[in-house]
Amino acid sequence: GKTVSVEISYSGSVMPRYYRAGETEDLTSAGWTAFTERFSYTFDTTGAKTLYVQLMDGFGQMTENPVRKHHHQSAA
Repeated sequence: GKTVSVEISYSGSVMPRYYRAGETEDLTSAGWTAFTERFSYTFDTTGAKTLYVQLMDGFGQMTENPVRKHHHQSAA
């Protein structure tokens, strides 16, 4: 796979405390990680990809739908 750098920007009055990311829109099996505005993600395979990210605050409130980020990765 290929590792990419991801930067999260958000707006709102409550700062996110956690995030989870994955290659499918269903992130229920993805573990929550302490929030950071920048992180690395390694895709399982090569090719054009979509990364989904969901945020959660300290009160357990999550973004309703994961945010999509498209990444085109050329075959090596």
